[in-house]
Amino acid sequence: MPVAAEYATRTRRVLASPATTREIDVPAQFASRTKFICGDEGNAINSGDGSNAMAANNSGCGPKVRSIDVPAEYRSVSKYMVDKQPTTREIDIPAEYKTITRQVVASAAATREVEVPAQYKTITKTVVKTGPATSEVAIPAQTGTYTFTSMTGMGSYADWVEILCESKVTVERIRSIQIALKQRGYDPGPIDNVLGRQTKTALLQFQKDENLPQGNLNLETLKALGISY
Repeated sequence: MPVAAEYATRTRRVLASPATTREIDVPAQFASRTKFICGDEGNAINSGDGSNAMAANNSGCGPKVRSIDVPAEYRSVSKYMVDKQPTTREIDIPAEYKTITRQVVASAAATREVEVPAQYKTITKTVVKTGPATSEVAIPAQTGTYTFTSMTGMGSYADWVEILCESKVTVERIRSIQIALKQRGYDPGPIDNVLGRQTKTALLQFQKDENLPQGNLNLETLKALGISY
């Protein structure tokens, strides 16, 4: 018997794109720088009013002079300047994976032999033990007393009936008579090729119903039954 293929679902991760590197531009970085610069350099000036100041190394009389220090002046200057020059650098791009699912053949189609046990059942039927056959049976002669009226004088007559002679009363003809009577609704008994009591009774009833000569196997009766003679 055929065995169908079996399928299974398999899932696995596959590489969609490999790992790579890419070079990117790193822009310059700017920063604000502030510094102090000298706006006016310091110097010394001499001053004297002739009243209360004189130098420590002056002596004698006359106007007195002293020296005064004037500090330098500074101012701050801010500049927006490049802190880092533009460069390039490489970045790693990791590999990308994807999951795929598909059906695969787990076991291929095949055939296998399966032993089917015999099945038995009981059948009852009627069979012919002995086939149909014919047999000839000796039928003894039958005698009877017949009365005939013969004309002895004027006005009388004789009734003559032609009957089947004894040599022609065969088993085949008796069988034909039994079958013909049965077909016409008369019961001759079993179809046994024997001119027995039941067959004779059926034959006599048929002769009475058909207004035929009665009591013997006459040719008119055979003709009425459709039997050749």
